[in-house]
Amino acid sequence: FFPWTMATVQCFHHHIETAKGHEKQARVHEAHACKFEGVSSSPPPPGVRDAAAVQQRAQNMAMNARKRQLQELKLAEIEYKNAVRLRPRDPAARDALRRCSQDVSSAASAIAGPTPIPLLRVVARYNLALRYWDQGKERCAIDEARAAVRGLEEHGLPAGCARHCLEEMLALQAYHYHQDREVRERLKRHPRSVRCNYGFALTCFDKRQLIKAEEAFVQCKAILGSLGTLALARRKPATPGRHRGVAQEAVAQLAEEADNEKYDRIREDLTGLGDDLQYVRELRELYCEELEDNKADVLKGTGVRDGLRPDLLPCLRSRFPQHAPTGICPYFAEWLRNLDATPGVDWQV
Repeated sequence: FFPWTMATVQCFHHHIETAKGHEKQARVHEAHACKFEGVSSSPPPPGVRDAAAVQQRAQNMAMNARKRQLQELKLAEIEYKNAVRLRPRDPAARDALRRCSQDVSSAASAIAGPTPIPLLRVVARYNLALRYWDQGKERCAIDEARAAVRGLEEHGLPAGCARHCLEEMLALQAYHYHQDREVRERLKRHPRSVRCNYGFALTCFDKRQLIKAEEAFVQCKAILGSLGTLALARRKPATPGRHRGVAQEAVAQLAEEADNEKYDRIREDLTGLGDDLQYVRELRELYCEELEDNKADVLKGTGVRDGLRPDLLPCLRSRFPQHAPTGICPYFAEWLRNLDATPGVDWQV
């Protein structure tokens, strides 16, 4: 008989019986899979040649049995769904469908193996937190650092330098809050002031916001350079006039000496500012870019990743000598080793 030639009651019982038959076949395949898994996991008896090949064959047969079990369970699930469609309020059919769906999920998990622990999003949030911090976006940086710590703790992984970065960001933000506010207010009132721009650059550097500090130093250098050009233009001695008196000549001489002193002072300030800017750029190459040591020569300096595994930027504490005398946080390498040693960790998911 075909299902469409039966009455509703007969169709319902037909789907139930068919589903039970598939479940019975699934239990048979499950027993076979358990048998072969026991053979593959137990040590081979003495005298057996090529024990590794025997165990590998048993593993393959166990996997095939698990796949057939999953197919039978999926067929049973389809039959139970058809039965529930005919009698939506039947409690026994609904319970059987729920139980069969759970069995399908369990069988699929047994075939797929353990679920890997995804770390790619955590790495992205960790690096993004440091990049936001370098750009002076403190609120975004703290939010991303908290998300990175939360993602690690949800999977039972050590937070390590992710927590160090979060703690350091909060401490620096609280310590420099009033100073940063005063500097920004002065800079807003006097945007072309060398002193205000240099004070803002120093504040950013004290917080190790390297990209923002570099931008402030460049701005300060541009303003100071324009002042130096103006002082150089005034430095040229005036041509003595025919009807200029002694007093006027003395005033012109004093003005010329003052312009010379101002130009020399600006030139010294430009030299010191260039040294500061060079130092900030060296720190940025160390802490704001991915390491180039392990890359191929053709990929160095391109910003393209060499390999599938992403690189973690150095911890924020590495930028402070009191926390990292060697230039790298002493816990950074240990933290990476602990993450690599955790089973199931996948850096590409």
